[in-house]
Amino acid sequence: MLSTERVYEYLDSVFFGDVILVENESPYGTALMTRLIAEYGRKKGVPVYVDDILDSLHVVREHLRFLGIDEDFTDVSVIKTGGVKSIGNVVARIGIESDAARYLNQHRAALKKAAPGKRYIHITLGIERLFAFFESKREFYMMTGAIKERLGDESHVSFYILNRSVVSALRTNPIPELEEIATTVVRIQLRNKRHALVFAKGPTLRIVDGDMIAYLDGSAR
Repeated sequence: MLSTERVYEYLDSVFFGDVILVENESPYGTALMTRLIAEYGRKKGVPVYVDDILDSLHVVREHLRFLGIDEDFTDVSVIKTGGVKSIGNVVARIGIESDAARYLNQHRAALKKAAPGKRYIHITLGIERLFAFFESKREFYMMTGAIKERLGDESHVSFYILNRSVVSALRTNPIPELEEIATTVVRIQLRNKRHALVFAKGPTLRIVDGDMIAYLDGSAR
């Protein structure tokens, strides 16, 4: 049974403090994965926070609507970086700064102020846009260093959902560094004309490169 219930079973095995890299290689994988994580948070009663970088959540919502899925994320707390489309419950806004250090300091302050005292799920959308904006080697390692800070922080579990083809085209491709940092790497690929969640790296020997977790769209097969 390769239904989305299997993804819930996988998420039940995730530890707070994990950093999970989701590399999307399919047309609507980012939208489907974002919605699935939001639904999981609702089901488990765990608050969900989204870092919405340059209107990435707006794109997610519109892609879901195109697929016939009505999802406004009204119960999801959103930290907006740049952009003009306010989706979900926006709890903080950060401008795109010319300096990565200043941006990261503002982001840390905003998240610390907005995040609940209890555990939460944290989704970052559009981080490839930040890597494109902050292009110097110094800024690159500041960005990846900020992600390393989240590793092992048991107040939350972090999902970084990115477009693999966009990231791979950047002058400095962050994927090798991000895959090294992440505790788990999964890819969303088209298989049998459906969006499938596939392991690329996992914490146990039971997980083999290329193992499928589940289909993200539709019923089980």
